[in-house]
Amino acid sequence: MAYEIIWQKDGLYCHMHGRVPISEIVRSIEDETADPRYNFASYRITDFLHVSDHNATLADAEGLSTIDAVRKELNANLLDAILVTDPFITKLVEHWVATNERPDQIGIFINLDDAKVWLSGRLGKNID
Repeated sequence: MAYEIIWQKDGLYCHMHGRVPISEIVRSIEDETADPRYNFASYRITDFLHVSDHNATLADAEGLSTIDAVRKELNANLLDAILVTDPFITKLVEHWVATNERPDQIGIFINLDDAKVWLSGRLGKNID
């Protein structure tokens, strides 16, 4: 498995690592949304900082926006913080944001500290 989901007090942290095929990204979303805690989570941090290879395309990013629309029906207020530095993955994430129904609920960051500051400001409470 190319990801690990860590549930936190008010949200979740999904750590992607190694080779991450698009099927693993989809599976991580399925695993997250299948958990009853998802419905009450305030945020989701997805960490792509340790991805060494992937097979995602711009079309895949658009497909994830469709999946995301369903995911947002389960939890419409969820904030997404994406950690990414790889130029191509950044381009994919930016395309996903551009095709997303709720781009204002998504932030892109190069480190976890900046993501936590953004989430804390948006939620009005500190993120552990």
